[in-house]
Amino acid sequence: MKQQRKRRMLTALAALVCCAALLAGCSNASAPADNGGEFYSGGASMDMEQGATATDGTAESSGGVSGGTGSVAEVLPEDRKIILNASMDMETTDFTGTCTALREAASEAGGYLEHAQQDTPSREGAARYASFTFRVPTESYSSFLSGAGEAGNVTNLSEDTDDVTAQYVDTEARIAALTAQRDQLLAMLGESGSLETMITIQDHLSEVQYQLESYERQKRLFDDQVSYSTVSISVHEVVYLTEPAETFGQKLSSSFTDGWRSFGNSAQNVLLTVVYMLPVLLMLAVLAAVVVLIVYLCRRRAERRQAKAAAEAAHTALPAQPEHDDAPPQPEQKPGEGPNAK
Repeated sequence: MKQQRKRRMLTALAALVCCAALLAGCSNASAPADNGGEFYSGGASMDMEQGATATDGTAESSGGVSGGTGSVAEVLPEDRKIILNASMDMETTDFTGTCTALREAASEAGGYLEHAQQDTPSREGAARYASFTFRVPTESYSSFLSGAGEAGNVTNLSEDTDDVTAQYVDTEARIAALTAQRDQLLAMLGESGSLETMITIQDHLSEVQYQLESYERQKRLFDDQVSYSTVSISVHEVVYLTEPAETFGQKLSSSFTDGWRSFGNSAQNVLLTVVYMLPVLLMLAVLAAVVVLIVYLCRRRAERRQAKAAAEAAHTALPAQPEHDDAPPQPEQKPGEGPNAK
């Protein structure tokens, strides 16, 4: 009687092992990867400029996007597991006010700030830059994009969708199958009599429990990504906002204005560079003046030496003068005159 019972348990255990092997093979072949933030874009999408649906799961708009533009979430079916992601670039002349408005928009939408980074140059007057990553509930996704778009001048908006319905349903089915298999192994473990059978059942139970926890973790990740959308926003500080140009005249006027602005900015940069380099230029001017003065003094000294040497050489070249130069000249004597004349 005990042998027949043992054979039945071994037969059931062998069947469970075969099922576990088949389930593991299927999970390796089709289980979704945990990418933590990068998704295959296979869901619905919308072109932000034309308002039409696309097939690549990505919608992108650039050049003066208004804050009230419709979002991808407005055209998605409700019975699907779809992950929403958005990326927004904006410019502003009030950097601090825009950053504060973005945080307030996320708080009003029931979301939270996941990551923030701000770049403040050390040079005074340089443009600042900040990047934010917000997590907002999917039901508040559209309202948050609208509120965030009003915080600054949106220059680019990109929205991505990822339909994970098939992976989600498959994960749930595997969790149910693994849960049933775990319960059967636990029941067999309680009925096992031999130590060898208990060890074998515990080994397979550990493997099933590991796979079950892995799929449950994957399901929790899907739930988090579906219920909370990820929105990345970049904020650039500018002096002038970019204005969208539609007609040729507007483009021509914009180009002319941009040209003058660039010229003015270049002139300001040149002036700032000169002022920045002014201490160095003054030091170089002082050094140059000292060098010129030293060269001038050395040249004057050399000229004086040359003049003195020339004067001495000229004096040495003159003929020798008689010793009694102060004696009066003697008158000429005619023949037959003088003390010895007869």
